[in-house]
Amino acid sequence: MPCNQKIPMALSIDETFREVCSDVVIRFKGHDAYGSKSGALRAFKRRAPGHDSATYESAFDTYCDVYDLAVVAIELFPASRENKGKYAQFEDIDHDRCMEYISGIFPEYDREIQSQILNWVIFWHYLK
Repeated sequence: MPCNQKIPMALSIDETFREVCSDVVIRFKGHDAYGSKSGALRAFKRRAPGHDSATYESAFDTYCDVYDLAVVAIELFPASRENKGKYAQFEDIDHDRCMEYISGIFPEYDREIQSQILNWVIFWHYLK
C-alpha cells in the first residue's frame, strides 16, 4: 500500500515529467518492461532529463503506488448497471468511485494522471 514517506511532487514538476513517469510506470507494471526498477528509472531519467535522483525515485514510487491502488479499486468498485453483457465493458467499473478512492489517498497528486493510470488498469486488468 502507499508509502507516506515520499517526497511530495511539487507543482513545479512539468507536465512532460508527469506524463513520462506515468508511461514508464504503466510499461513497468503492466508489461514487465525495463527488467527492473533501476532499468525503469534509467528510462525515466533519459526521457525526462533535468531532475535529481530523489525526485525521479519519489515520483516513480508514488505512481507505482497509484497503479497498485487502482488495481485494488477496480475490485472494490464494480458499477451497478443492469443488462451487463456477455463481455466485459469499461462501464462495468465505477470510474468515479475508483477516482474518489485513489484521490482520497493521494489528494496532492495530479488527478489527470491518476485517471490515465486508472483507465490503463481497467483495460489491462479487467477488460483484457
